Amino acid sequence: MSAVAEMRHGIFQYLPDDYDVGPSLGWYGEWLEPELRLLTGLIRVGQTALEVDADVGAHSVALGRAVGSDGHLILYESRAKQKNILTQNIRANGLANVTIMCRSLVGIRAPELQQADVGDVAKRADASAQIGDRTETLDDLQLERLDWLKLNDGGSPAELLEGGQDTLWRLRPRIFVRTTDEAADRSLAERLKMFGYQCWRMSTPLFNADNFYRNDQDVFSGREAHAILAIPEEIDVDVALDGCVAVI
Repeated sequence: MSAVAEMRHGIFQYLPDDYDVGPSLGWYGEWLEPELRLLTGLIRVGQTALEVDADVGAHSVALGRAVGSDGHLILYESRAKQKNILTQNIRANGLANVTIMCRSLVGIRAPELQQADVGDVAKRADASAQIGDRTETLDDLQLERLDWLKLNDGGSPAELLEGGQDTLWRLRPRIFVRTTDEAADRSLAERLKMFGYQCWRMSTPLFNADNFYRNDQDVFSGREAHAILAIPEEIDVDVALDGCVAVI
C-alpha cells in the first residue's frame, strides 16, 4: 500500500515499508537531506544530471528543480511499482525537464550485444530487439552532455561505472555514489582515481534532527548512509564540501 503526504520538497506518494526510504519519508518528510543539500548546492542551472535507482523520486524532484528548466534530469528505476510512483511524483510536482528511461541501466552489455559489431547499428538493434529485458550501459546512451551522475543503492556502482568508461573520460561528469561502508568507500575511491577523479567520503545519519516534520525520534537507531563524491581532477573545488572528508 502507498501513502501520499506533503514533504520538504513537494507532495509525494511513497511506499511506507520500502526499505529505509519509505520509513524516512513517512516519519520525517525527507530522505538523507544533508546529501541532497550538498548536491543541490553544487549543481548549476542548465546542467544535465542522471540518477540511477531513483526509487519514488525522494531526491529526483529537488534535483530536477536544481538543474532548472534549461537543464535536464534523466532517471532510471527498474522496479515497476517504484517506477510508476516515480512517474506520478514527477508529474505531481510539475517537472517538465525530466526523462524517465524505459530500459534498465547495467554495467555490461548482454552477450547478444557484445557479440554484435559495435559499428553495425542494424545488427546491434536486431540483437537488442531479441532481448526480453531491455538493458543499456551508460556508454550505450552516447550522451552529448553529462554534468552529474548519481548512483543510489541498487546494483553495483563499480559495474555501472565500468559500463561507462568512455562517457567518464569524454564528458567528465561529477559523480555521487551511495556505498555500503567505509571499506566500500575506499575501494570505490581507488577505482575512481584511475579515471582521474579526486574523491571525498560522506557519512550521513539516516536520522536528521532538523527534519521537515520535526520528529525527534530516531527510528534508525543511529545508522548511517555512506557515499563517495568524485570530481574530475582538472576541476577546481572552490566551495566548502560540508560533511565530506577527502580520500587520500
